[in-house]
Amino acid sequence: MKENDRTRHATSAALIALRQAMKMSQAQFAVLVLDCAITTVGRYETTHPPQGDLLLRLAKIAEQETFKEGRSPAEQEIFNDLNGRFKELYIQDAREKLGGDMLMMPRTDAEQEHAYLVTRVNGERAMTLTIDFLLVAAVLGAKDQNDTLKEALEAAAAMRRGADSIRGNPIASKLARVFPALMASPAKNEFPTPKTSRQRSKKQ
Repeated sequence: MKENDRTRHATSAALIALRQAMKMSQAQFAVLVLDCAITTVGRYETTHPPQGDLLLRLAKIAEQETFKEGRSPAEQEIFNDLNGRFKELYIQDAREKLGGDMLMMPRTDAEQEHAYLVTRVNGERAMTLTIDFLLVAAVLGAKDQNDTLKEALEAAAAMRRGADSIRGNPIASKLARVFPALMASPAKNEFPTPKTSRQRSKKQ
């Protein structure tokens, strides 16, 4: 492996891999794919890696190449991997620019407080739990509460009690620094229960 290959930014390396998989020179890739100057591609591959929406564009190019007629299974696997890699790089880029994993939005006259969560999850167990968490969060955050609300509240309370038991670990300490007010509140057996549409209709 060449020295510059070891120090090259991961995004630049992914771009080179895409161009080479498409069997194109820098000039061909610049003119036929990105519609930019040849020197721009050279900078992307060395000193100024692609970022922002360009990463999504590269992901789309890789996706289209995956399903191009005549591709062998091995070639499809390469382009499919590059598609996923560019999407991951886009998420990493967004996280760095936002300055964290969770973007908190305060309550306004038009909207209640809310947040956007973008974080990396490693391993099958963590991914499965994350899916479960998103399912519970979706029910708790739904405008029209349904019959699964009670189960979701119980699951959320159990998760909160479990989180309380591991608050001494390094990850919990990091979260406490970022979200001191939320992490300081004690776990409860129940969360505030919004009125269901059925309860609201009865009241009316």
